[in-house]
Amino acid sequence: MNPKIKVLRVDDEAIELTMFKLFLSGDYEILTALNGLEALEVLASTPDVKIVFTDYQMPGMNGIEFINKAKEQFPDVTFYLVSAMPNSIQEIWQAVESKLIFGYLQKPLKRAGLLTAINDAIATKLSSDF
Repeated sequence: MNPKIKVLRVDDEAIELTMFKLFLSGDYEILTALNGLEALEVLASTPDVKIVFTDYQMPGMNGIEFINKAKEQFPDVTFYLVSAMPNSIQEIWQAVESKLIFGYLQKPLKRAGLLTAINDAIATKLSSDF
C-alpha cells in the first residue's frame, strides 16, 4: 500500500485546523501549524510534504509572506492560499498569476473543493516524484 500524501494546513484559528483534519484525514496524512514560522519548522522536519494550504490573514507574517519564504527552501511544494478576506483578493490573484501559488480557496472550506484542489495539484505533478 502506498503511503498517504502529506498535506500541511496553516491557520491561526484552531477550529480551521480541526475541520481540515476532519475533512481529509482518512485520505491524506494531515499536518498542521498555527502560523508561518511553525509551518516553516514543519516543512523542515517533514521534507515529504507535497501540498500546503495556508490562510492569508495570520499574525506575524501573512500567507503570501510565508509562501515566499517557504518556496526559497521548498520549491517543489504546491501552495494554495485560503482566505475569507475579500479585501486581499487583488494580492491573491497577483500571486496566482505570478505562479507563487497554485490556487486560491475561499473560506469556509468544503471537503469537495479541497479534494478537487488536491487532485488538481497531483494531476499537474504526475510527471514528478509526487
